[in-house]
Amino acid sequence: MKKLFLTAWLLGIIIPDVVFSSLSFQNTPLKEVIKEIQNNTPYFFLYRESQIAGIRITLESAEDQIIHDLQVALAGFNIELAVDRDRFQVILTRKQPQQLERRFIRISGQVVDAESGERLPYASIMWIMNEHVKGATTNASGYFAFQETTTRERLLLSVFYIGYKTRDIEIELSRKSTIEDLTIRLQAETLSLSEIIVTEYSSSRSSDTLMTGLIDASRFSPLGESNSIRALQAHPSVSNGTALNNGLNVRGSTPDGFLVLLDGMTIFNQSHLFGLLDSFNDDVIQSAGYYFNIPPANIDAPTGGTLNLITRAGSRNHFRQQVGISNTSINGTLEGPLGNFGSWILSARGSYMDLASWFNNSELIQWGLDVNRPRRVVADQPDFTDLVLTPGSSGAQFIDLHGKFYIETSHSGIFSVSGYYGGDRTYHNARRRMRMTGSDGQFTFEDVKSANLWGNALLSLRFDKQVLAGLFSSTSAGISAYETDFEKDDFVYSRVNSLEEEKRVTVFTYPFRNRSTLNEWKLNQDVEYKSRYFSAIIGGTWKYYMGAYSESSFDHSGYFSRTKAHLFYTYLQTQWNPLPALEFHLGGRINYYSLAKQIMLDPTVHIEATPLPSLSLTAGYSTNQQFLHRVAIANATTADVWILSTSEQPAALSTQFSAGIQYTPHPSIILQVNGYLKDYEKLRMHELNTQSLANTFSATPWFYQNSGHARGAEIVIRNRWRRHLLTQSYTLSRMTFQNPFLLEGNAFFADWDRTHSYNAVWETRFTNNFRLYLSWIMMSGAPNALSTFGVDSLSRLDSYYRFDLGLTYLKKFSASSQVEVSLSIFNLLNRDNVWYRSYSFNYDETRSIPRLTPVPVDVLDLGIHPSFKIQYAF
Repeated sequence: MKKLFLTAWLLGIIIPDVVFSSLSFQNTPLKEVIKEIQNNTPYFFLYRESQIAGIRITLESAEDQIIHDLQVALAGFNIELAVDRDRFQVILTRKQPQQLERRFIRISGQVVDAESGERLPYASIMWIMNEHVKGATTNASGYFAFQETTTRERLLLSVFYIGYKTRDIEIELSRKSTIEDLTIRLQAETLSLSEIIVTEYSSSRSSDTLMTGLIDASRFSPLGESNSIRALQAHPSVSNGTALNNGLNVRGSTPDGFLVLLDGMTIFNQSHLFGLLDSFNDDVIQSAGYYFNIPPANIDAPTGGTLNLITRAGSRNHFRQQVGISNTSINGTLEGPLGNFGSWILSARGSYMDLASWFNNSELIQWGLDVNRPRRVVADQPDFTDLVLTPGSSGAQFIDLHGKFYIETSHSGIFSVSGYYGGDRTYHNARRRMRMTGSDGQFTFEDVKSANLWGNALLSLRFDKQVLAGLFSSTSAGISAYETDFEKDDFVYSRVNSLEEEKRVTVFTYPFRNRSTLNEWKLNQDVEYKSRYFSAIIGGTWKYYMGAYSESSFDHSGYFSRTKAHLFYTYLQTQWNPLPALEFHLGGRINYYSLAKQIMLDPTVHIEATPLPSLSLTAGYSTNQQFLHRVAIANATTADVWILSTSEQPAALSTQFSAGIQYTPHPSIILQVNGYLKDYEKLRMHELNTQSLANTFSATPWFYQNSGHARGAEIVIRNRWRRHLLTQSYTLSRMTFQNPFLLEGNAFFADWDRTHSYNAVWETRFTNNFRLYLSWIMMSGAPNALSTFGVDSLSRLDSYYRFDLGLTYLKKFSASSQVEVSLSIFNLLNRDNVWYRSYSFNYDETRSIPRLTPVPVDVLDLGIHPSFKIQYAF
């Protein structure tokens, strides 16, 4: 008996599959049935939650028969199981009433996060057909669709998304030629990433995987937080900038030519604290697409570029929490399922800079409000500028609130509601030395204040629906409301007066204040169609604007304007593939602006040829209208102030020609070169930026007759070696302005023009938990505004060099619990990089009668600045 027992025990070890346990379910939700089968068998399932929501199963079966018995049980629910027993893969799809011819296939579905169930926008799907690499990209709702003609019985799809493991899915084509609701689940990588996806069109190439992660918002920031706006400077199309900035310049565009959208609605102020932080919480951003070259006609794109942000929908499977702290703020996020059909997410971030004066918080507030910025006198005279101003108390508060509710119907419909509120309130009190009236030259200190306030609230509603096979509809509506208030008691004015053949500069202080409001209502409808050789997006948008602007300054004591306008546009964007290696993207937008009372056309053409799998050639042309304009004041980093085009001051316009080549000689090396020519018309420029206080050509405080010309060449080289990734970019560019009423109509360089710009980023993953970033930036000197409009002989300022470091550590404790710590150092070498040149005052006590003397000074960028961020999810 003992030998018999021992023999049976050994057989149980050597041949364990001769004994099967049974699985029993009694009126059990199908999702739990699938989870139990996955835990007890090697099979994994691909399905969509809303497709199986509400289905309950009563079933008892042995493990070796469970797949067959489940297939029989689900037949009554109109659901089919496609079983791949070699790969242990089961796909749940809806039954088709009719089987189509095998040679023609149509596949549609969605890509989602395997853990949370969230859809993944801009995910890439690739396959090989007739020895050519083909591809598709999910849209903003994570939906994809494509059609092919083939004699194959199986199709292997490779699906990848930034921050997730690539998954290969083999589709069996012998049984059916139309597959709908194919849900592909991707597992997140160990390290979470915050890349911005450089989005052009929906085509896909084998080299795209090497280009993913080119723009990483999590690398470094002066204040420790992820910073998408600053991260875009890693792309050669964007001018490199300083820690504090007035916005982004894309291929020479003015800062107002760059648009940030959140769930389809405009964010009017892109950053907190004068460019140091994004004005949105990165923890709730699911994806970010960057359009900069030849934007498709269906994308809102002004004269520069567009950053399209999509809020996360929240976890559909588990309740989750996340808390974090950085140099300046604390944040928290809650998310979880919404019944069987949806999910929700709520997030908040708020500053505590007023409570902790560490990491130079008080100095950052001062520098942002142009109070006691670090500087050095460039004239050949002593530096007495520190005797003019005595800094006092300061304060800064900022807040971000995000929320989204997401519902997915059983018939592929998606309904979402998202909301956002963000704002800043900063101030600084100081004492400035001023001459007393009637005091015979005596000076005294007077109290002065600088303050900045802005708030932006938006609400967005969206409904997406797969109407028919290959036909997808999107309907959205929303409102974005914005207001600002900036004041400075001791704003420094400079005026250049021409006296015969000499120029004389007058510098003085006088109060400055401006306020603005802008409300945007938006309604959009578009339909996307995809077929084998042709796809198209057609739609239309209505916007209604209400804006007001007021300014009180030395030359405009009570300027006020109020504008209301309707903007209608309809668009068509097409993609045609006449040959496997040739793509044509043709589109156009027809605009009607109520104040201009005319119809304007914006065409777009983009051609891509792939003669070899490793070689891609592109060329394109587009024009873009811009109806919103930002009133920016040089060297004063205020909240973004927007005005509308009018019948007297028409919309701005950009015309762009571009061409490029992408070459991948090896899977670990990619080279990309782009060239462009870009012309601008009707750009806005505040009169204070020209040092000519009296704008006698217009009743407004700004010039609008500015034209611009930009040209450049952009190069990106990317190399990957196991755990190392080196990205290098170089830009050779030129951007000039011209105005018939300035400098006798002669061209002059834009403030942000940099002839040469080089950026290198080395990324190293020591282990699966540690990641190191090293960044080196070199730029040629910026134009000297005092030379352009004044009397300074130096046309260009000093060159700019900066070395940054970032280190990230992530530790997972369980599937839903992890901690992430990020440390970064901005300007590690502590270089005195010149930001701009302006005028300041010396208090000269060496004379018998003391006096304030204006002197040119180089204002410096932020010095060495460490920062940190800690995030804990559970």
